[in-house]
Amino acid sequence: MGKDKRRPGPRLRRGAVLLQTLVISVIISMIAVMVMKWVLARYTIATRVQRSATNEARADGCVSHTVSRRNALMALPNCDDADGPIVRNFSAADAQGIETLTVRINE
Repeated sequence: MGKDKRRPGPRLRRGAVLLQTLVISVIISMIAVMVMKWVLARYTIATRVQRSATNEARADGCVSHTVSRRNALMALPNCDDADGPIVRNFSAADAQGIETLTVRINE
């Protein structure tokens, strides 16, 4: 019977609203940070894959060029020249008949 049906004062309500706003803003900022970390991780992975594919394609092209030039000339090509960012070095066969082709891509 002695229930008090008073409403909290305006100061208490204002404090509760401010606290709720603060909590929601912190939660939203944490979600934004997680999304940005996810986006950056995806971008980093995509960039690494793209660079790897580019470097592999350049190396394959250099090897194909060197092999086709060698087959066309039927002699050891002079591959010590620089073709832009690609530097090739070709060594003659050693005693066991093993030839070495080194490809370096400068980026």
